[in-house]
Amino acid sequence: MHKLKWFKSLAGRLILLVAVFLVAISMTNLVLQRYQMLKEQKALIERVSMRLSESLRQPLWDMNNVQAEMMLDGEMTDNRIHALLVYGLDANEPLVGRVRDLTLDKQVVSELTTNKKLMQREVKITHEEEDLGSVIVYLSSKHIAAATRRQIIQMLITLLITMTGLSFALHHWVTQPIRLITEELSQGAEEVKEASGQVNQSSQILAEGASRQAAAMEETSSAMEEMATMTGRNAETAGQASKLSLETQVAAKDGNEAMQRMTQAIDQIERSASETAKIMKVIDEIAFQTNLLALNAAVEAARAGEAGKGFAVVADEVRNLAMRSAEAARNTAGLIASSVDASRNGVAITAEVAKSLNRINTAADKVSSLVDEISTASNDQARGIDEVKTSIAEIDSVTQRNAAEAEESASASNELANLSNKVNGSVLALLALVDTSVVLPDE
Repeated sequence: MHKLKWFKSLAGRLILLVAVFLVAISMTNLVLQRYQMLKEQKALIERVSMRLSESLRQPLWDMNNVQAEMMLDGEMTDNRIHALLVYGLDANEPLVGRVRDLTLDKQVVSELTTNKKLMQREVKITHEEEDLGSVIVYLSSKHIAAATRRQIIQMLITLLITMTGLSFALHHWVTQPIRLITEELSQGAEEVKEASGQVNQSSQILAEGASRQAAAMEETSSAMEEMATMTGRNAETAGQASKLSLETQVAAKDGNEAMQRMTQAIDQIERSASETAKIMKVIDEIAFQTNLLALNAAVEAARAGEAGKGFAVVADEVRNLAMRSAEAARNTAGLIASSVDASRNGVAITAEVAKSLNRINTAADKVSSLVDEISTASNDQARGIDEVKTSIAEIDSVTQRNAAEAEESASASNELANLSNKVNGSVLALLALVDTSVVLPDE
């Protein structure tokens, strides 16, 4: 169980990985060296076989087996050569041959031909295009096997030393620093988790506040819509009132001008009545003088007696006529005086009416100015309300965006919390790789 835990640890896996890597490299080198040795052995068997085919040509032509054996002995100095066999045209048995550490006989020849571990090559021997026989070269692979064993032993020793040193280095230079790093990462993940929880709570509160603010802004926008409608109606009514005030002002001015003309007419009537009164006074004085003259004529007629009776009658009629004229003049003067008084009263009344019309005109001017100011203020207020509506719409849009961003922030904080949990799990997994005593929690 302890060995299994060591294998599951990071150090055990790294050491195993390095061991596999070193074994792979060593095996690759071993295969390459074996391939190179086989290649050299193939080249050697080709050189030896070609050299013997040249050097044995003359001994076979001369049938000098002793010289052929001497040549074979010279080639057998190379330990890699296991056997050399020379056949004549009759290939049943070799003419001459050499086998390392063995005596040449039929059994040895049979074993050589059936031994799969030996590399062999047969080359024909010719002389002036005439076949003389052939030579077979057998090479042994014992030196290749010995070299392979040596390399395997060296590889195992090197692997053991490397794994021991690597285990020591990993424990002191990798495992302990990784354990410290994982502890710091775990602590940081916990802090991030706590911070993300606080951010999530704050984002939730902000989102709720933004939602309430958005609802309040909608109500405020609706109220501003109604206020804008009312202000528009007030501005329209103020405009109509301004028109009516202008019409009233024009009518007051027309009435004032008419009263001025009537005052002028009454003034003319008063002046005419005054002139008529003067004339009636003159008539009254003439009637008085005529009456005096009639009295004087009556006195003179009385003195004249019978001769003056007709003149007395005329004088009496004249006096009566003068008296009636004086009485009519007095009556007319009284009427004229009444007319003059009435004209004076009319002039006073028209003056008062003119003053009232002037005051009405002045008041109409003030009312018109006030209505214009009210209309201008209503228009300005309507424009201000439109601007406030625009600002409220922008604030509402910003509030909506803030609410959406708050929700996104809350979602991001949740994702951050989940990510911190995953990071914490990864840290625990890394710590479990480093320290086999750490137990991972169940999913």
